[in-house]
Amino acid sequence: MFGIFKLHYASLDLQGDIPCFEFKKHSDMIDFIDEKCINRIGKVVWLLAKRDFTDVFVSDSHISIQDFLKNKYCWQTTDDYFLQEYSSFEDAYKVALDMAEISPLCYS
Repeated sequence: MFGIFKLHYASLDLQGDIPCFEFKKHSDMIDFIDEKCINRIGKVVWLLAKRDFTDVFVSDSHISIQDFLKNKYCWQTTDDYFLQEYSSFEDAYKVALDMAEISPLCYS
């Protein structure tokens, strides 16, 4: 049985629960991200994370997010992914720091 890519996408104007979108192929998830984010360039900062939060990626460019997903081999496996929008890098990095608290390198 093949796995599913699950993307939990929290837009900036989210009202209620975070919707989860399922994809059979990695490329379909990337296309969905492109479709949702292309008109939001310069308006939001995105935070991308995988379920285990070993890598957290923050960018104001959806192209950078796509490149990250395409080029980081361990992120091409079926799993739960989280894409969240924030109004500033400050807000996104605060959440990223919370996610990274499982790491011994989180704080100095």
